[in-house]
Amino acid sequence: MIRSRTSLGLTMVTALAVVTLTACSAGSPASPVPSDPVSITLASPEATAAAAAITLRLANPDDEDRPSQAFLDLFASEIARASGGSMAVDVIYHAGGDQEQPKGQGQVAAERVMSGDVEMGLVPVRAWSDVGVTSLQALMAPFLIDNDALLTAVTKDPLVKPLLDGMAEQGLVGLTVWPEDLRHPFTFEKNGAPLVRPEDFKGQTLGLIPSTPQAEIIETLGGTIVNGGNMDALIADGIVRGTESGLAAGAYGLAGLPTATGDVTLYPKIQVLVAEDAAWSRLSAEQQAMIKAAATAARDLAIEDHPSDADLARKYCDAGGKVVLAGPAAVAEFMVAAKPIYDRLESDPLTATALDAIRALKASTPPSPVTGACGPKESATATIPPVEPGPPATLIPDGTYRQVLTKADLVAGGAGTTFAGNNAGIWALELKGSQGSWTLQHPSGDTETCPLTQSIEDDLLRLTFATSCYGWIDFRWTLDGDQLSLTSLDHASGLKVELVNDDTIFGGPWTKVE
Repeated sequence: MIRSRTSLGLTMVTALAVVTLTACSAGSPASPVPSDPVSITLASPEATAAAAAITLRLANPDDEDRPSQAFLDLFASEIARASGGSMAVDVIYHAGGDQEQPKGQGQVAAERVMSGDVEMGLVPVRAWSDVGVTSLQALMAPFLIDNDALLTAVTKDPLVKPLLDGMAEQGLVGLTVWPEDLRHPFTFEKNGAPLVRPEDFKGQTLGLIPSTPQAEIIETLGGTIVNGGNMDALIADGIVRGTESGLAAGAYGLAGLPTATGDVTLYPKIQVLVAEDAAWSRLSAEQQAMIKAAATAARDLAIEDHPSDADLARKYCDAGGKVVLAGPAAVAEFMVAAKPIYDRLESDPLTATALDAIRALKASTPPSPVTGACGPKESATATIPPVEPGPPATLIPDGTYRQVLTKADLVAGGAGTTFAGNNAGIWALELKGSQGSWTLQHPSGDTETCPLTQSIEDDLLRLTFATSCYGWIDFRWTLDGDQLSLTSLDHASGLKVELVNDDTIFGGPWTKVE
């Protein structure tokens, strides 16, 4: 039985009754009811012929469509499977209420777990800091975990265990952590240039959810933060210069698609799965083992499915956003500016040890590819500007020119996914004087052929295709040895988007094979 819900408290199911969960061991009779019982939903004997069903409520401040849902689904299903249906997880999404409140949603959800209002929670590191949990703070050290390879390596490294064990001081059982994303500065460019250096933050206001660790980073850089329900108005009035977010969240959660600084990572967002210790102690050793195994399975899936920041950047740009780079020198300046934060963090022995372990892991872990700068794809209605004059053009020399294009190649070049899927394969361009053709052999084995002519239009080479194929495209070209390169400059449609698509095919390089 796996359910998701947004209301608070337990939901009664048919033939279920609320009873107390008592401490027991696998195969042993239940012990007497403790003095501080925790309400758990148990199936009545009439509802199940097997053991009583235990439903553990799990608070998650996010909505159902956010990244962790898939991993919580796996966590719940693994517990149901391993227990033969005797245990279930009831995920309470949006468990922190609305954001228009003094506390962050994550902090509210964390407090619900600590108070025993729910038995479990999935809450990011930053919110645990807000409720007094200090053992995890190394995982949010600014500018340190700055690429996907390091982020996933840290979340599965043994260095995490003592940090989770430290949560016991707040009455929590830390089960596992998993990666969500890297958090970058975002700038509303109508209110200022992109935030790319530490000094860019001085005297600036950023809109953030209420969180002490986030505020410490921004305030150390000389900025201030605001939060609340009037963020759109604050941006429109020029008060809020920027914010911080992950690239995936930025694509749908930020007004106006602000500009991301892709190589500056303020901190990583890491999710922490916990149980409240009073409820945990009332589970048998066998039940606890099932939950731990399910938690590990969820973590492993989160690591396996973790999207690269570079891919998220491209998708953000495709959605209309923009990503800029600060450059290595500026990135190094951010770490220097963060020294006061590290002085505080390293005064705690557990945190200092963890930071040393993360630095050692960083030194031995090859970083993932750097996020590239990018901008929005061309509008479907954007037109091609006039072509600047150039040297006189000539026809491409006679011959057969060949290239192999995968769908990934075409998408990487800027083509739409449908166009890329239709045009992947082995291409041949055959030319003899003013006549010629192109041939495409699809991966399926099907072949298309299109006649063409080449002519000179002003100072450009024009390839005019049969009307059943295309219209015409104007090029400039170079031939270096046996490598032909074409640059698309104009198109019969007059649309930039068509020119971008076709340039991914005809741009080359084509290899002259005969």
